[in-house]
Amino acid sequence: FFVFLLRIYLKTDGYKFSSLDKCVLIYYIWLVINGIFISNFRGESFHQLFKLTSYILIFLAVSEVAQKLMFRRLFNYFMITLAGALISYGIMQKLGYDVFQWENASSSRRILSTFGNSIFYANFLLFLLPIVLTNFIKQLIKTIKSDKDEIISYFVSFIIIIAVFSFLAFIAYRISRLPRAFSVEWHRHAILILIGIYFVINYLFIVFLKRSYLVVYLLTMTIFGLFSIVFTLSRGAWLGLIPMLIYILYWVIFYLTKNNFIKINFKKAVTIGMLALIVLGILLLLILPEDVKRRVRNIKFSSTTVQVRFTIWKGALNMIKKRPVTGYGTGTFQLNFPKNRPDYYSTKTVSNNTINTHSEYLQTAANTGIIGLFLFLAIGVYFVIANIKYLKNVQNFKNFFFALALGSAIIAVLIHSLWSVSMRFTSTVIYFYIFLGLFNGMIKENSKENEKFRNKINFPIYIIIILGIIVSIYWINTSDKFYKRDYFIRQGMISDELKTRVMSDNSKLMKDIRNAKMNRQNDKNILTLYLKMYKFWFKGKGLGLRERELNVIKEFFKKLGRCDPAKKYDYLILYRDLEKFSMGKIKDPDKQHKFLNDLNLIFNTTFKDKKIEKEKEYFSVLVDWCFYAIEAEASGFNANVDKLLALYRQQKISYSDIKNTNLYYRKFFQNLQKLYSAKTVILYNLGIFVDPYTYDCHYKRASAFFDLEKYNEALSSYKELSQIAPNYTQIHYNMGVVYRKLYKSEKDEIKKRTLLTKSINELEKSKKLNPYFINTRLILGNDYQDAERLKEYHAENEFVYGRVLETLLKKTIYNPKAIVLNKNDIIRDFRIFVTAARGGKIDNGKYRSDITTLLNAIEQNIKNISETDYEGKIKQSTIKNGILILKQLQATLKQLKDKIPNE
Repeated sequence: FFVFLLRIYLKTDGYKFSSLDKCVLIYYIWLVINGIFISNFRGESFHQLFKLTSYILIFLAVSEVAQKLMFRRLFNYFMITLAGALISYGIMQKLGYDVFQWENASSSRRILSTFGNSIFYANFLLFLLPIVLTNFIKQLIKTIKSDKDEIISYFVSFIIIIAVFSFLAFIAYRISRLPRAFSVEWHRHAILILIGIYFVINYLFIVFLKRSYLVVYLLTMTIFGLFSIVFTLSRGAWLGLIPMLIYILYWVIFYLTKNNFIKINFKKAVTIGMLALIVLGILLLLILPEDVKRRVRNIKFSSTTVQVRFTIWKGALNMIKKRPVTGYGTGTFQLNFPKNRPDYYSTKTVSNNTINTHSEYLQTAANTGIIGLFLFLAIGVYFVIANIKYLKNVQNFKNFFFALALGSAIIAVLIHSLWSVSMRFTSTVIYFYIFLGLFNGMIKENSKENEKFRNKINFPIYIIIILGIIVSIYWINTSDKFYKRDYFIRQGMISDELKTRVMSDNSKLMKDIRNAKMNRQNDKNILTLYLKMYKFWFKGKGLGLRERELNVIKEFFKKLGRCDPAKKYDYLILYRDLEKFSMGKIKDPDKQHKFLNDLNLIFNTTFKDKKIEKEKEYFSVLVDWCFYAIEAEASGFNANVDKLLALYRQQKISYSDIKNTNLYYRKFFQNLQKLYSAKTVILYNLGIFVDPYTYDCHYKRASAFFDLEKYNEALSSYKELSQIAPNYTQIHYNMGVVYRKLYKSEKDEIKKRTLLTKSINELEKSKKLNPYFINTRLILGNDYQDAERLKEYHAENEFVYGRVLETLLKKTIYNPKAIVLNKNDIIRDFRIFVTAARGGKIDNGKYRSDITTLLNAIEQNIKNISETDYEGKIKQSTIKNGILILKQLQATLKQLKDKIPNE
């Protein structure tokens, strides 16, 4: 940006402020005022403003350089080539040849290319497709005007395109299947080099083969791009695609009739074009696969996703009603939503941690009020009006189609934003401001109406350079801070997710051991899982800390050295030992224990610096992490697995050998679980260390402490969070649960009563925010029972009884696939139903009647499942399992009904 500013300074005419400049800058100024003076959560507002400032600077810089045709041409080539890389990878996913897998997010059902989320990819395609489509139309018009016969060159171009894509895709796929896949650095670099090679090859073919290659390439990317946007299954993007295609069609016909390429009247041509588009849409609907048709049919008010959106929108409207003019503050929706959401939100499966509104306009109004919404709409309205005027008057062939691509893309994204907040994410919003800047530059290039707004910057050049250096350093440091904060949140979530996968592998292992089919294959399965637990989950994932984590920890050890200079080198040596430990290089047990004792000594030392004392709390969990790693290693599990392997090779392995090794494994696995919880705490603590207002880190590290049974630490974390973000998601419920755990473990009767009272108070706050959350009511009922407040105890159980009955009736009418997936939930709800009936003193007649209602629903569902032809969409084994689950529940309910006394 400062290079751009310097360029403006050196120009003789200065910077020209257009009307679009003013719309964008006024909107930005309001968001800054709103975030600084109105927001109650300035830390989060500052985070959002920092990002937004970056986008505004990009907009201003692009507005300046886009006045040059060369820049627009380069950008056009870049987007065309980018389309080939992204769209081709998406097609590979659809065909089942995904290279990266993207943390298991990839799916042949909903393609997502490199975006990790199909909705983000769909939204990006709304930017990409207009560029590809308008370039194709432009080249097609040139081809029609040309007298050259180029059929052979088109065929050759098609063969080249297929050959290049197939060859590079094959190499990428083979690299991804090499041992250890992308855990090896050069594998990732090889893929990036391949992408770079593709960009060079594509550019060379565009330059040398010219129109014949471009026409075939752009036609291929248009077809594949439309195919891709369909199979993202993003209904919002589909609805954005329609006005985009209509806009392009209208203006292409306008251009063709205006320049006498076609001899039909403009209105007739538009009518024919629209009819052709409608017919094409109908034909497309007829040939689409069933899963896409089903997605179209599910656009109805009763569908779950629509109900979720309606519920969130109602909460957002509550926020707007309370603060209609100014809103709650830039970027603070997530923090302010909990106290404004409808009471019944959880019954509509709305997440406790709702991040966005699923509508850009509602989120803008909730955050920045009607003023912010009006200013945002002003940008969109002015852009569309200016784009229409430009297209009417522009004479240049290339400028017309480039402006048409920009206009149709922005319109599509603005329509999509009615039920999406993709513009909250960099992959979309950065291109939104780039496209605004590109068109702004085109307006300035030819417009004379803005001559009066030319302003020469009169600051001395050295002030601009000094200011540029100072602000750049600040900007780099701040962006690094926000990047690290978001990185540690993500890594903490991944660590938590990995623990779930570890437990899943453990369940498989226990199942194989219980089955104990003493054959070669079963022995191999057990050994494979044993080795995976040690080599992959322990050594590979649980033990290692990455370079970014270690760098932040290193900063802490440097601070210790500055605080206590006499031990500066001791702290540095200890940090190096920590690095070695995380890489598994300290193997001797005596050295491990010495290292652990030295590390523990630091966190038992009191420092004069209060800031160091505070930061110590965030790093003290390193001791626990190292302890669990040492204990896991000392369990003897690895040595016993080596013995099992030797016996397996000699074909002498027996069930008793596996059983004996499993005793070592249990101790190892207990420490492995705790190791992951401790590592999760470390990652979230690093996020807080970088930015104390990282709300998700406070919340999620408390949950990790809870898993470690460190209830006081969990409570402390929740209290910290409640001070900076009251009512944050389920904080009161979680604090109530922690207080109850402390109450259960406390021996002193006076302290027990105090803890029980605190648990009740927190759960009552949670109940007030969400009266339909069953877990709150269950635990609150238990608290009332322990407090001998039996009237409230019965009342809570009566409520739970009614809600769970309603839930069971819904769950027993699902299709067999859903019943199998929800088996554990159905069993849990059934147990709650029985327990609540007793605790709520439900009348025997009503109890029997409700069980009869459940039995009738189950019987009808068994009949429906048995008689329905699922046309191969659901496996027969799944159907049988679904029916079996329902029959087991039916038999249990009948037994229960028979035991209910008649009185």
